[in-house]
Amino acid sequence: MRTLTTAGFLLLALTACQPRGLSITDAVPPRIVEGCDVRVQSKWVVDVTQSYSVEAVASGPTCAQDVATLVVRSRDGDPILAWAGITAHLFGLHDAPDAAAMKTALSEWSNQKNNSLSKSSALPEWQEGRTGPGADGDELPFHAESWFDRATWERMRTEDAPLFAFPQGRESLAVFLLRDARLEPIGVQQFPG
Repeated sequence: MRTLTTAGFLLLALTACQPRGLSITDAVPPRIVEGCDVRVQSKWVVDVTQSYSVEAVASGPTCAQDVATLVVRSRDGDPILAWAGITAHLFGLHDAPDAAAMKTALSEWSNQKNNSLSKSSALPEWQEGRTGPGADGDELPFHAESWFDRATWERMRTEDAPLFAFPQGRESLAVFLLRDARLEPIGVQQFPG
């Protein structure tokens, strides 16, 4: 006759106490998840020798609860920019009601073809005596990163370097300068929201 080990006896006892036909998973109601996981990819063509892959992803249990991520990669696949934000706070994404609408919104949000600030020469001038670029009362004021001074800003404008921009809020555009195969943040442009 075989003897039961302590573990075997305990397992037998627990099994005998469980009601027949009911399992632990039956006691937990199923979680209903709508889901709003969307991914788009595009190319950012800077010139005939430079192009980058742009990936935009929105993910969450619902479109209203999504988090958007944006990644710009070199031809070799190396990321040169990674950014994330809550879609409820992002212009163009906050009101996408379903995955199909979110896909369209992500495409527009990350697309650089409509970027009015495509080159650093398009940035506002930093006039002598002012504390930042632009003029009083500008319709679309630009807020430069705090490390800029007038000379550095104006030198950057004359470089005519490529810019990458996207809505980073409901009323502002994040602007990055492409230099040495990196995207550097240079500031934020406000727009009416």
